[in-house]
Amino acid sequence: MMHGIYLSENDLQTIRNALIKFKDWEKIAKENNVKLDKEIPDSRIKTKVDCKKYYITEKFRGVNLELSFIFFSQSAYLHQFVIRTDTITSENNNSIPSLDIKELYIYGWDIDEFLSGIDVNTISEKKKEHSKQKDLFQ
Repeated sequence: MMHGIYLSENDLQTIRNALIKFKDWEKIAKENNVKLDKEIPDSRIKTKVDCKKYYITEKFRGVNLELSFIFFSQSAYLHQFVIRTDTITSENNNSIPSLDIKELYIYGWDIDEFLSGIDVNTISEKKKEHSKQKDLFQ
């Protein structure tokens, strides 16, 4: 079982769009000296997650994980892209009924790097590199 949040190409495009909207709003907020705490429209994603909690020997498969993306201002000049999740419900495991993932705050100055990391070309190159590494050990 892989560990992580499963994201489709459509999910990644939704995240890219949310990041671009964040950059637009950040520029407007700074120009107008305002604070904002608002969910970015049309940016919710429903997916699944696989992980293992450090104190549990069993792996956890969660379904119906919902990600939302928020524009959050610490001040009129300091803005963050926030990734929020709801509680993840277990797919088939009664011993681990749910899992909470905390919010992730990303500073505005890191948005370009985030966008670069989930760029279609970057992902394609990383897949090629991974494929070459797998071929070495067959």
